[in-house]
Amino acid sequence: MLRELNRQQKLVLLVAWLGWVFDVMEASLFGLTKTPMLTEMLGEAGFKANGAQIGAGIHAAMLLGWALGGLVFGIVADRWGRSKTLLLTVALYCLFTGLTGFAQTPDQVRILRFITGLAIGGEWAAGAALVAETMPDHFRARAAAILQTAAAIGSIIGALITLTVLKISSDSWRPVYFAGVLPAILCLALRWNLEPEKRKEVASKPKSNPLLSLLTTKPYNFRLLIAVIVGVVGIAGAGLLPFWIPDLIAAVNPTIDKTAKNFLIQYASICLHVGTFCGVLVFPRLCDRYGRKRMFRWFF
Repeated sequence: MLRELNRQQKLVLLVAWLGWVFDVMEASLFGLTKTPMLTEMLGEAGFKANGAQIGAGIHAAMLLGWALGGLVFGIVADRWGRSKTLLLTVALYCLFTGLTGFAQTPDQVRILRFITGLAIGGEWAAGAALVAETMPDHFRARAAAILQTAAAIGSIIGALITLTVLKISSDSWRPVYFAGVLPAILCLALRWNLEPEKRKEVASKPKSNPLLSLLTTKPYNFRLLIAVIVGVVGIAGAGLLPFWIPDLIAAVNPTIDKTAKNFLIQYASICLHVGTFCGVLVFPRLCDRYGRKRMFRWFF
């Protein structure tokens, strides 16, 4: 399937895919480690009383950063270039994920996760634009499907890392975040000279505000509004369901020990995202056969 792409196009797709793998991996870590993290910070009694609310607030801060990061770094990518923005955002989300391993209070975690979210949203915006500009027109839908498989793979990797660390000690959540620094080495090594020719050709043109142009141009402004509404609903569901898996498992299995509970949480997360991976592979084929709108409604 990739044989019709040239070397540059394959490299762009690979690097964008890896960036999104590690994006989602970093985003999943808090939901998988929040119980031991907040128990350590709040104590057993404090976690039982306020852990769910505090954890939800931290996750909300990350999602807010994710949304703002897509907007802010999308504009930055238009001005600085996709490749430079990718380098910056990967470095940022790896750095602040690693720093989370040193956090001592929920407020510190909330700030660090917000900044991590900014970078994650920015990486996705720049990476998706880079792929769209680099791929040939007839391959763009398939490239998007390939890119989206990274969401499942990243979550599975995050669950496996967490399972491995917590298997050594059910309370040792900090090394999970230190492992989040490692992807930067691979991604940063690959991300040089990825700016597509299409982007280079327009880089010298006078710069306008792309968001303002989009908001004031019909019919794209209406389509943007619909896309934002659908995207908010979809991403909210995709972001919140994995986050609440640990709470659901704890409620259904209140008497099991920490080791067994940690295993069930990671196992459930892996099962969920194996389903995600299969859905991503099946969805484009069904769209080609039955139409995008119809299948989009059914999958929702």
